[in-house]
Amino acid sequence: MPATVNFGLPYPGALDEPCDFAQDWCAFTDAAAAVMDQFQAIADRVWPVQPVAKLSLNTTTTIPRGTIVPFDSVVFDNAGYIDFDASNSTITVKRAGRFIAVFNATMQTTFVANTRFITTFRLIPTSNAISHELDLATSTVAFSSTALFVSVLAPFDINVALDTDAAVTNLEIQRASLSVFWHADGAAP
Repeated sequence: MPATVNFGLPYPGALDEPCDFAQDWCAFTDAAAAVMDQFQAIADRVWPVQPVAKLSLNTTTTIPRGTIVPFDSVVFDNAGYIDFDASNSTITVKRAGRFIAVFNATMQTTFVANTRFITTFRLIPTSNAISHELDLATSTVAFSSTALFVSVLAPFDINVALDTDAAVTNLEIQRASLSVFWHADGAAP
């Protein structure tokens, strides 16, 4: 009996005996019910809100290049991912799954033209799209970095370090935020 690619649901195929349709149909409905139970478990866990957390830096802060960005406030945390007393730079995801992290920053220029600001997520993401913003040395620089994390182990920490390829010692952050959003429990929808 063949099965669907995404969820492995068995269904009657062209070579299956017509007399076996009742058993084939029962196998399909049992498998479909198991998949629907998984969907319901996810829906029950994320209703009425999707698990998210966000840290923010609202005061101008200077950090040594290559160090982790500190934040000064918790914007929201409906999943218990932030313990601000333990760390003002880390969001601790407490369950396995797929998560999207977004880091935004507005920086003072390094005054070194054609250099770049570099963001590094400290937990190695599955994939990331990082904007290594070019510093034109004329004004402030704003940029955003995103990353997808897929983890089968929990808890795990997400934080961000900032660096530059300019020959400077310190970086001035004018504003920044780090957000983490739950995306899915597994690879299949």
